[in-house]
Amino acid sequence: MSSLLFLLLTVLQIWLVSSWMPMLHLGHPMTATNELNLTGFASQGGFGGREAYLKQKLDHTQEVKEWSQRYFYNNRYYRKGGNVAFLMLGGMGVLDIGWVTNEKIPFVQMAKERGALMFALEHRFYGKSRPADDLSVKNLKYLTIEQAIGDIKTFIEEMNKKHNLKDPKWIVFGGSYAGSLALWARDKYKDENLIAGAVASSPIMRPKFDFWEATQFAEKEIQKVDKKCAESIRIGFMQMIDMLGNQVGRSQLSELFKMRPRFLTPDLRNIQLLTSIQLNNFISAVQFRGGPYMVGGNICHNGNNLKNQISC
Repeated sequence: MSSLLFLLLTVLQIWLVSSWMPMLHLGHPMTATNELNLTGFASQGGFGGREAYLKQKLDHTQEVKEWSQRYFYNNRYYRKGGNVAFLMLGGMGVLDIGWVTNEKIPFVQMAKERGALMFALEHRFYGKSRPADDLSVKNLKYLTIEQAIGDIKTFIEEMNKKHNLKDPKWIVFGGSYAGSLALWARDKYKDENLIAGAVASSPIMRPKFDFWEATQFAEKEIQKVDKKCAESIRIGFMQMIDMLGNQVGRSQLSELFKMRPRFLTPDLRNIQLLTSIQLNNFISAVQFRGGPYMVGGNICHNGNNLKNQISC
């Protein structure tokens, strides 16, 4: 194994097995608990945020089994007799109570200004909101946009009853995928006056199945910083793909990435998944330019300029 490939894969190994997470995941800051101290305000004066669960239908199109969806709420700033409610929609990740408690977040600041009830709803199949015990294809068929929007509708209706809200004005919030959910839910139920408005940060308006342009853009950005670095990354990926094509190479990769079970069978889907995970590290570094990408060993520095430190 060449020293170049070893260096590239060693760094990628660190990214895979360490505890880092992207600064943002589908619009939500995954490292916000540290950077924004999300949970630090949970009991700051008066009533803090609370965790609760709501019964949801597994399938909103028919009568099937129910499951418990997690949500957070905070009525600290709620004006008695008011009718404004803010709902932060969770995306594809674990939801944090800080979304309804941390006054550094615009969502909380706006709720304070308007005397609104605050809620944050965790997306089905993420965090503690697990409709099923496993992630088999049989169960994942319920992980759809339509079902997630159905969860939003049920949640709002149940909160209206629980908190005795009269003529409530619900504003749904979300970022990236969750921002799209906010817009789609607002549009779907506009005739029912269920949702008064939606605030969507960087929503996905034109979903594309094979967004290869993202890879091309990341490559060009790295080339701007150091063409040699970009070339090293390209060569490293080519060598890694070659290794995936034979048992000796897969055994070496299994050891390097500490795969359990070891990756010995040439399964196409697993090869695609592993390669995609590696590639996403570089794309994410270019896209987010902050959080964990600002520390040594990554390619971003001070949130602005890419640095050639990943593999070069």
